[in-house]
Amino acid sequence: MSEANPQVGIVMGSDSDLEIMRPALEVLHQLQITFEATVASAHRSPQRAAEYAQTAQQRGIKVIIAAAGWAAHLPGVIAAYTILPVIGVTISSSPIGGLDALYSIVQMPPGVPVATVGVDTAKNAGLLAAQILALSDTQLAERLHDLKEQMHQSAEEKAANVRARAEYHGQQRESTSNSPDSIVELLLKHTREQVEVIAEEGPSFSEDPEANELVVRNPMPLFWRYCSRKEDKQRLFGGIHWYSRKN
Repeated sequence: MSEANPQVGIVMGSDSDLEIMRPALEVLHQLQITFEATVASAHRSPQRAAEYAQTAQQRGIKVIIAAAGWAAHLPGVIAAYTILPVIGVTISSSPIGGLDALYSIVQMPPGVPVATVGVDTAKNAGLLAAQILALSDTQLAERLHDLKEQMHQSAEEKAANVRARAEYHGQQRESTSNSPDSIVELLLKHTREQVEVIAEEGPSFSEDPEANELVVRNPMPLFWRYCSRKEDKQRLFGGIHWYSRKN
């Protein structure tokens, strides 16, 4: 996978890492950054990994993203053979969920730095590469600012949605109190000619003033959920049966 004049090189330890790395490819494409992607293992094909790192700068690569799981020596090996910035992505492919790979990448010895993003967070690697490139590319910097603004707008929309849902929930609680006394009183305070007790999903109340009836659906879950005191249970249970007997 390669584009003309790639600026970012993406190296994976295995082709099985491609799905984890796809968000990095997508964000680079979104930001109009050319890139190439290949496979080179630090253990199975060390010569290939070393050659890739040694020739990357000559081919116009400015940032390398290296991803690996298990012992995950690939980012460090790449960094050992180049002065280009290297960003390591931990792949959670091992039985211990990538902790071994994280330690291998983040704990580089002094003198051989590797920037490390979170486990399986390839998108952040792509964004970090873009930010490095944007230091010398004003148009890319503008595209990054636009992306940040889109993220901000999305966050504002989500916050507004949560606020609206919270306000609606609060209004619902105010209109129908769930305290034991109010639940009991809702059943007992009105004299109705007809009360229907239906065992369906729910528990819920509805009142129809024109029909002069109070409907209680699935009263037993309501009974045990909202009446913690013994006397409340007795009042509610007695109230249902009292209305039922009136019918």
